[in-house]
Amino acid sequence: MCPKTGQDPSKTSGTAEANMSARTPTRPHPATTADLGMRLPWWALTLPALAFVALFLLILNPSNAHATTGDPALTRLFEQARHLVAR
Repeated sequence: MCPKTGQDPSKTSGTAEANMSARTPTRPHPATTADLGMRLPWWALTLPALAFVALFLLILNPSNAHATTGDPALTRLFEQARHLVAR
């Protein structure tokens, strides 16, 4: 028995599905143009850039890679990239 209507849900034809529809919430106000003026703090761009440069330099420094034996072509590519960065 349905506590709301007092009917057996198996005997009704489709009313349970029709009553189960959910309403979607709507936004009360559209986004304002003041939100477009937000700026990122200085560290939001600087810290990821510094982390990228630090990791890139660790990859390019062959003196820290004692245990690796790489392909000679790959080693030459890294050496050329290191020379370009050092200029």
